[in-house]
Amino acid sequence: MSQQQPAAIPQKLHRLAYQPSWQGKRLKEIVRESLPALSSRNALLVVTNGLVSVEGGAPLKDVDATIGEGSVLLIDLRHGVRGEGTARHKPLRDQFRVVHDDEDLVVVAKEAFTLVQPTDEKREDGKASSPLIELLKHFWKANGRPVVDPILVQRLDLQTSGLLVIAKNVQAARELQAQLMPPRSLKREYIALVAGDMIAKSGTWRSMIGDGVNGIRRSIGEEGGRMQSRAQLAVTHFETLKRYGAASKLRLRLETGRTHQIRIHAAESGHPVLGDPVYTQLAEHLYERGAEHKLRPKTAHYPTHEIIRQVAKGTITLQQPSRLPGRIALHAIALGFIHPRTQERMEFHDEPPQELMEYERYLERLAKGSR
Repeated sequence: MSQQQPAAIPQKLHRLAYQPSWQGKRLKEIVRESLPALSSRNALLVVTNGLVSVEGGAPLKDVDATIGEGSVLLIDLRHGVRGEGTARHKPLRDQFRVVHDDEDLVVVAKEAFTLVQPTDEKREDGKASSPLIELLKHFWKANGRPVVDPILVQRLDLQTSGLLVIAKNVQAARELQAQLMPPRSLKREYIALVAGDMIAKSGTWRSMIGDGVNGIRRSIGEEGGRMQSRAQLAVTHFETLKRYGAASKLRLRLETGRTHQIRIHAAESGHPVLGDPVYTQLAEHLYERGAEHKLRPKTAHYPTHEIIRQVAKGTITLQQPSRLPGRIALHAIALGFIHPRTQERMEFHDEPPQELMEYERYLERLAKGSR
């Protein structure tokens, strides 16, 4: 007997009312469960291609986003999983730029919403797929360059833009990955716009990060005994560059590279990255518990509860979609490492994208009392 095939998803606009089972779940999980005929890979594409929105709002492209009670989700599949004019069809130049390319490695500056991390779906040859890897191959082929199988050395979150280095062979990958270990000669620096008035001029966030409730990663607090075996040390150094009253601009240097490290540390300090509803929710939870002092020495005044609540809901002026369209205000601005073949020190710098620079100018006007 032939195996029954799953029903095809109707190519229409799907309107889904909030369900209690969505509480605490990521957007990708909600889409996958609501439309079970979608594969995990296609559920991811539906989100990253901007085909999901809350009724009356802008597209949601963050696979980790949570959906508030009472919301109505719109999933536009009238033109299939890829849609029309979506991120999947963007020219290569609109998804990443090659900053440096030699026989051992390539340095790229990726745009927000260009996926770096391998997905959970396998290719026909059994290997994990990674869109940035495939995009690089298309780039090399289109430019008449040798096409190789690149190896990821580091990763950036979907909504984070900026620099990362990718190895072209196993030896280069091993040597670059070794530079992520002490004494950590691979330098990674970021610019972030965060909620609240950051009083501390500089400091270090240090904690053990593990998986928390509903899969949201966080520093170990009261659950330390249960989570200890899975937790990893995370260290982030920060410097306050500018203060706008309701927001601040930070420069951050990673000493370690844990998943969502900056986003977690910023939220747990009381200053979540703007545009990050997942860890803003964590910041609000910690505020309500009064738990921030239990996690690490206080480095700044905790922003008001109302600011956190409004940022989480997207209603505060700092979160106007037209000002910061659907992404987190985090950019990998500087990258440095020792070249695995020449042993020369290489340094790269990438200015924040236009939307973040315009948003910073908006913050400056807001601080002066004008819009």
